[in-house]
Amino acid sequence: MESDQVGCLLCGDKLDMNYGNPSGGTVFTSRGNYGSTLFDPSPFANTEHLKVVVCDTCLKLKAEQGVIQHFAVVKYEEPIYKVATWKPGD
Repeated sequence: MESDQVGCLLCGDKLDMNYGNPSGGTVFTSRGNYGSTLFDPSPFANTEHLKVVVCDTCLKLKAEQGVIQHFAVVKYEEPIYKVATWKPGD
């Protein structure tokens, strides 16, 4: 079994990783962003991305502070997005 540890992006606490999934945390990936001056690889190659982990404790704390947005596609054919502050348990 593949297992190692990775630190939470926010607090630095170590989380055990098992097959790419953190125990007690969530993985977030980004393929870059057009507005970034730090990480914006070619969109045509689609071979690079960044991965960070946030522990459940920090995720809940930041949600309670209202800084995490939850996105949901509410109509797939012609996407209409609903954006709201994420609240755990909703």
